[in-house]
Amino acid sequence: MPLPIDQRRRHWLAAAAVMAGWPLGAAAQAGAAKPMAVAAAWRCAQTLSPQGEVLGDGPERDHVGILEPDWDDGRLLIRAAVPVPDRVHGLLADGSGGFFAVAYRPGRWLLHVGGRGEVLARHALADEGNRRTFNGHVTWTPDRRHLVTSETDAADSAGWISLRDPQTLRRVGEWPSGGIEPHDIRFDAAGRLWIANGGILRAALDRKRDLDRMQPSLVALDVASGAQIGRWELDDPRLSLRHLAIGHGSEPLVGVALQAEHDDPGRRAEAPLLAVCDGQRFVVPSRQAIGKGYSSDIAPGPVGGFFLASERSHHVLRWDPRRPETLQTVGELERAGALAPWRTEDDGRTSPDGVYIAAARGLARWHPSQPAKMLRWPIALAIDNHLVPLG
Repeated sequence: MPLPIDQRRRHWLAAAAVMAGWPLGAAAQAGAAKPMAVAAAWRCAQTLSPQGEVLGDGPERDHVGILEPDWDDGRLLIRAAVPVPDRVHGLLADGSGGFFAVAYRPGRWLLHVGGRGEVLARHALADEGNRRTFNGHVTWTPDRRHLVTSETDAADSAGWISLRDPQTLRRVGEWPSGGIEPHDIRFDAAGRLWIANGGILRAALDRKRDLDRMQPSLVALDVASGAQIGRWELDDPRLSLRHLAIGHGSEPLVGVALQAEHDDPGRRAEAPLLAVCDGQRFVVPSRQAIGKGYSSDIAPGPVGGFFLASERSHHVLRWDPRRPETLQTVGELERAGALAPWRTEDDGRTSPDGVYIAAARGLARWHPSQPAKMLRWPIALAIDNHLVPLG
């Protein structure tokens, strides 16, 4: 949960201290980064125009919009801003410069925003005549003909995956998620849908209940038939499965960001941050207690590995499958939370090995062969959990 604006001001760090420990490769000047806009969600106490201009002070409220970093000039611009009724979670690029945004769990609405900040479509779950709520994530089917959302039926806590029309945002198909509280959802290159069932039962106002009955699971689904291809559980049922990333290796791994829900604070603080699945085994490769048992986000990293962020410990970490027991710290930023892949071109080849990082002070970037940099937010804002690059 983002801090209130006044607290965020007190928790900003000096940029020099934040970046001092970040490793740079010898080829730091190779493959200059091109400007890339990102979709984001934030809370601020300014009234913004649709083009992101500050019109004056206003009540604190949530927005979605487009941020445009200029790394050469050292500026970060708000290119578009759309006020929304409540907190946003997952974001998805639409392929045309715009994006989809889904409300935070228990979410009631889905929104499509164009590249100039124009609202192209809105959809409220109340219009579908059931007690479903969105669980905060949306993705494309591999053929990009439909959207897919994770949902919960409030009547019996059953998890569902819905197929949606990208024009109207209405449901056109559905499958059981194979578990409780499905959260993040991702397709791999083989067309399998991976589902992180968080496993937490929820009471009114999203309150967690009966944690001793948690049932987290990782499910692979064949969406052509709706059949489960596989289902995996970790030995510790108090490790909730939250966010997913598909690795870029020759045999891609599925990375799962974990959030501990143990009653004992000591056990929570010592809990691992990452689990990985190769389609056969589902394991926790590293037991390093760096993130206070809370991984905010995950993104694909170099050599088929992953980046992890922990806003509670203020760390950004890298997991390398060649050294599976080790988590390398690549940055320490106040409330480092949202991650997004940063792709650069080197000798005409696209490298997906970098990462954008949203933190309390601003937007940062890291890459093994590029200079690490950070840009301050243009206004006082509290950034939310996810970013998505807009190609």
